Amino acid sequence: KSSTPGKKRSSADEDEPQRPPIVIIFKDLEAFNPRVLQDFILICSTIQRVLPHSVSSLLCIELFQSLSCTQHLATVIDKLILTHHFPFKPNGKVLQVLVSIFLYHDFSVRNFIKGLKLALLEHFLSQPLSMLCGGKKQVAGSAVQLSHQGLESETCKKLLKDLHKYHKNYYPVLRCLHTLTNSLPKYPLGKQASARCGRIRELHIMCLEGSVWEKEEYQLAMQLLR
Repeated sequence: KSSTPGKKRSSADEDEPQRPPIVIIFKDLEAFNPRVLQDFILICSTIQRVLPHSVSSLLCIELFQSLSCTQHLATVIDKLILTHHFPFKPNGKVLQVLVSIFLYHDFSVRNFIKGLKLALLEHFLSQPLSMLCGGKKQVAGSAVQLSHQGLESETCKKLLKDLHKYHKNYYPVLRCLHTLTNSLPKYPLGKQASARCGRIRELHIMCLEGSVWEKEEYQLAMQLLR
């Protein structure tokens, strides 16, 4: 069959191997010299006007904005802390310290994760029963190795089973409570998830500090819901 030159060219282009695009990603952009970064952005934004059309037409220049660091932190907290799949549970004080360092010092999600890892390391080094921090199957095997100076293995397995069940129920209830109360006036139990750092962490820390239903903020929230 005869074909037009345009179709021949398209067929030839299809036969050519696809070349991967060149993507430039800046790591730790916040630490860059502002003037250098400004010059680079200006150069990239004007490159299409400087180069001939035959060259610039081969480029695919796109401007985009990534998620803010507070949104990334909210994702880390949601995936690592506010889930029953992650057995290590930092207490309210540790979590508050890590979040405060992030908000008032460096805005570094990487340093937040490093702090969480350091807390995990300190836990395993200092706590004799840290061997029980794991999944249900792993914990069941570790409980058998406990001596009488620790806990009876059968009692320990039962308590750990109850603990896993508690965590499995706790996080869905936490999210439901946050959804019910995050738009109330004065936000007694934390702001909406779209606000700074995903304020469900505030409610979580409040729950870690004691019985949330006994707190004044909870009573106020229930009154407003009525």
